[in-house]
Parts: sequence; C-alpha cells; structure tokens
Amino acid sequence: MPYHSSKKQSVATKQKKKMTTKKELTKTQLKQIEEHSKEHSKAHINKMVKLMKMGHSFSKAHKMVSSNE
Repeated sequence: MPYHSSKKQSVATKQKKKMTTKKELTKTQLKQIEEHSKEHSKAHINKMVKLMKMGHSFSKAHKMVSSNE
C-alpha cells in the first residue's frame, strides 16, 4: 500500500502552482530591469518585476506587459 495520496494533480494545476511561486530576481535580471527602467514607466517596470518573480523570463514579461498597454 503506497504512503502517498492516490489523487493525481492535473498538468494545469502543476503549472499554476509553478507560476505562482514567488522568487527573488537574479543579479542579471535586476541589471536588465535597471537598464530597462530608463525607457519605461514605473508601472511598466513593476508589472514586469511581478511577472518575473512568478517565473517568467525578462523578454516574456516585457511582451506580456507591452501587449496589455
């Protein structure tokens, strides 16, 4: 008899959990954001940082924020 739960999580649930995990930005990401902030508004940068902390890359976060503006 297994010791773990028999319920399996769907792939969507696993991906959702992965994307909602907060993490700190790396030194490289911080440097990219610093350079990028010279050209964009504070709101744009804040949205990007939030997405990057959720696990998105710099370029994907930029595309997502830019498409919403």
